[in-house]
Amino acid sequence: MAVVVMKEVHVHLVSAIAYVVNAEKTDNGRLAETNFQRDPLDSARAAKAMEFDIEHAMYKVDNPVLAYHVMQSFKPGEITPEEAHRIGVEFVEAITGGQYKYVIATHTDRRHIHNHIIICSTNEVTHRKMRVIPSKRNGTLKQWRKISDDLCRKYDLSVQRGGLDPERHSPGMNELYANAKGASVKNDIRRIIDMTAGKAETFEEFQKQLRANGVLCTVRGRHLTYEYLDTGFKVRDNRLGQAFDQVNIMGKLNHAVMREITFNEKMIRKQFGGYVTVWLPGTDRAQTLTIDESQIIRNGKTCRAFLSMDQQQVITDCDDRYVRTIRTDQLYEHFARPDIDLSGLVERTFRTEIGVSQAQRRYYHMQGKRLDTLRDRTRELNAARQWVVQNAGGNFAQGVRNLELEVRKERAEFQAIIVSRNDMADDINGQRRPDIEPDADMKRREKHLTDLELDLKALKRVEQREHGSQPDREQNHRRSASR
Repeated sequence: MAVVVMKEVHVHLVSAIAYVVNAEKTDNGRLAETNFQRDPLDSARAAKAMEFDIEHAMYKVDNPVLAYHVMQSFKPGEITPEEAHRIGVEFVEAITGGQYKYVIATHTDRRHIHNHIIICSTNEVTHRKMRVIPSKRNGTLKQWRKISDDLCRKYDLSVQRGGLDPERHSPGMNELYANAKGASVKNDIRRIIDMTAGKAETFEEFQKQLRANGVLCTVRGRHLTYEYLDTGFKVRDNRLGQAFDQVNIMGKLNHAVMREITFNEKMIRKQFGGYVTVWLPGTDRAQTLTIDESQIIRNGKTCRAFLSMDQQQVITDCDDRYVRTIRTDQLYEHFARPDIDLSGLVERTFRTEIGVSQAQRRYYHMQGKRLDTLRDRTRELNAARQWVVQNAGGNFAQGVRNLELEVRKERAEFQAIIVSRNDMADDINGQRRPDIEPDADMKRREKHLTDLELDLKALKRVEQREHGSQPDREQNHRRSASR
């Protein structure tokens, strides 16, 4: 018996291949191979080779099918891994005619043995796209299942009757693609980050411990990029949730709500004993601020310092003599207050894969784009009604300012809860304190914050499109001074 299922691959081709050729599932790669390169475990190179064929396809379409992922599962105890692999190779050669690049791997990590096959959607000889007929009566998948059944008969294996075996224990394609797209991997990364943040005290130590736990953390401007070393899967902090960006990670490490100031390394007056002294913008280099170097994240020449909101900041003169003490928030009288980063904030787009012909798919794709535009306009209208008409009496600029203040307030409260939950992990016997909000409340708060940010992004679109907003001169002056 061999059960055959199939799914289209539209994104994350390298991740799909990486999942298929995983050495732990394929006897260290012994049961993996391709028909176009020597090293089947090099998923990045394999994906690049397939993408080359796709880019040179005869016909170009929006949101193209990059590859087809086929899974062929055998009855437990009926076949050896080597036999399953040999049948899988015959199977893929038969359905591709040897004219499409493919990767095949036999997984032995479950009770039943199964083949995973990634087939490039573009013929490397004719440069035509593979024609896959979705019809259930005599469609492509039914034809492929017949080829698989014929091979099972050839090798005296049982043939499945009446559809898929309800007792099979293979993972469904949705589960596989949750792995390929990173859904389950993201959960693993979140768990590792939370575990590491509870033990590390500085960002450098956090990075080292994270790497020891299998996750590489790199700084990319205002964002952190996490790479799961086992698979090479990469994800930016905002894709994991707001609790995993720079300011909230620094909050977890310092057990405090943090405020961020940014300055160019040219503003550094001196470095000594693990501290950095920075010229205070707007004081004609007459006053300085001293910052613990462990509180600074560097990215090229840009330095981002994260300071506790509750901590008093000591200002000194150029001779290191005391001048005054100010609250952390008062530093924004000198440093530019960081913009609310909305760049990675997107709503789910309406994309469809229905349609038999390319023309139908293009039509439905165009309709999807129109729905995206309608969704954006609806949010803009609702945000303007609530924050401009009701909250600011029709004053658009005031409405935007009020919403920005609300977003900053919600972000601070959200961070305070994150810090509290992180500290909770050190309680005796791991008991959850009753004053810490449960997961459901955290999700509700994050959703509320995301909705506010989406409203702000919508108003910013309107402001840019219709009001032609100009940068605030005072903010611009401070920004240039802090550089």
